[in-house]
Amino acid sequence: VQSQDGSPSLGLKANTSLIQSPGALVVREGETVEIRCVLNSTNVNNIVNKFIVHWYNSRNGGIKLSLYVNGQTYRSPGLSERFQLSRNDTSNSYSLTIREVVIDDSADYICGIWGEKFGNGTKLNVTIANPPILIQFPRLERVTEGHTARLRCSMENAEVGNTDVHWYRELPGQDMEWVLTHEAGGSVRRRPGFTERFQPFREASNSSFILTVTNVMLNDSAVYYCTVWGDIRGNGTQLVVTNPLDDPVLIQSPSVSKVAEGVTVQLQCVLYNASVSDTDVHWNQQRPGKNSTWVMSHFVDGNVTRSGCISDRFKSFRNAMSNSYILTIANVSINDTAVYNCSVWSYIYGAGSQLNVTVANPPILIQFPRLERVTE
Repeated sequence: VQSQDGSPSLGLKANTSLIQSPGALVVREGETVEIRCVLNSTNVNNIVNKFIVHWYNSRNGGIKLSLYVNGQTYRSPGLSERFQLSRNDTSNSYSLTIREVVIDDSADYICGIWGEKFGNGTKLNVTIANPPILIQFPRLERVTEGHTARLRCSMENAEVGNTDVHWYRELPGQDMEWVLTHEAGGSVRRRPGFTERFQPFREASNSSFILTVTNVMLNDSAVYYCTVWGDIRGNGTQLVVTNPLDDPVLIQSPSVSKVAEGVTVQLQCVLYNASVSDTDVHWNQQRPGKNSTWVMSHFVDGNVTRSGCISDRFKSFRNAMSNSYILTIANVSINDTAVYNCSVWSYIYGAGSQLNVTVANPPILIQFPRLERVTE
C-alpha cells in the first residue's frame, strides 16, 4: 500500500530506517571521503532505486543535494562536482562522495527520504594538513618507440589512496594540456584523444602515483606533470621517445657472487650507447620464488630514492671512467640473497647478478694451556 505521494504507507514507513556509516570522519584537506546510507526495511519492495534521496548539511541547513530516481543530481548553489551521489542496488544503499575536501566541508551530513526518514548522521571534520609534496622521477625518461614508459610521482604528507591525481603534459613550444584524472575511488577520466595507452596506477606501498604510456610514439615526447589539490604540481618528467637503433646496452658483473654474511659486496653495471652521467639508473631485486621488486633509483642530479624496506646499507655510485653504475651492499645478510638487475629507460635491463649469501662459519675458540701451574 502506498500514500498519494508514491511513498509507502505509514505502517510500512514505521518499519524502515536509514543507517549511516561511518558515524564520524576526521580527514585532512585534499583527501576523498565516502559516506554510506543503507536503506533498511522489512518491506522487500523498499529499494533505493525507487526513492529520491536528499542529503542535508548542518552548516547551512536545508537540502544540499538530491539524487532522483532517473539518476539526475541536484546540487544547491555553491556546491561543485566534488560532491557526487550514487546508489548501490546490491547493498541497498546511497553514497555521498566528497573529493578533495576543504575545511569548509566540515559539517554533519544526514541522508533522508520521504521528508520524514533520516539517517543517524555523519560528522565530518576536515583538518588543516601540511600540503602534499610531489617528487617525480625519473627526471628524464628515454624510451624507444613502441615500448612502454613508466613515470612515477611520489607524494608526501597525504595518502595516495585518498587523493585524486591529475596528469598534464607540456609539448615543446605549446601550452600545458590535461591528459587524465585518476580519482581516489579508482575512476579514470581522459581528455578526448588520449586512449587507454595512457594508464594510471597507484602504489600505496611506495606512496606513489604511476603513469604508464604503452606503445609510445614519437609525438608522446613531452614533459609530464602530476598534480593534486588543484595547484600542487610535481617537478616533471621529460619523456623522450627515440629510434630503436639507439637503445643502450647494460652488461652486469659478476654474474654470480657467493659471499659469507657480514661482508660488503659490489655489483657493476656497464652502460653502452649512452653516458651514465646523463642517464638515471634503477636497481631491482628478485628473491628466490618472488617477483622482481624495485630497490632504489640513482638520478642524474645525484639524488637517490630507496624503496621503503631498503636501508642505507644499499648504496649506488657512478664511475664515469668505466661508464658504469655500482651497487654496494654492506654487511650482507641471508635475506639479501637475490638476483640484482640494473635498468635504464624503464625497460632496458642488465642480465642480472646472482648474489648468494651463506651462513658464516662460527668462530672457533681454542684455549691453552689446558693446565696452568703457578708458584705462589
